[in-house]
Amino acid sequence: MRRFVKTVRYHASTNFYQILGVNESSSFREIRNNYIQKIKAAHPDVEDGCHNQFIAIQKAFETLSNPKKRVMYDNSIGIYERAWQIESDETNSEFENQEI
Repeated sequence: MRRFVKTVRYHASTNFYQILGVNESSSFREIRNNYIQKIKAAHPDVEDGCHNQFIAIQKAFETLSNPKKRVMYDNSIGIYERAWQIESDETNSEFENQEI
């Protein structure tokens, strides 16, 4: 039985915010909510899931959910002024303790 794998390639100009479907000014909660929604749909075990898309979503969330990595990423893509404020470590640790 052959299984056809759907591949999704992101254009080089696609950034992590576009992958997760959020704005550059989105809060941690908005990023987390979109991540959960997108990761469930892209999971390789789901009928229409895609491994490449799944990996891209994970990488985007890993970067944008960490305040230090997010600032470094923003600087690398030319976003130097941030409209959002880095949320407290409590918000991030709250998510780390939560099962998806």
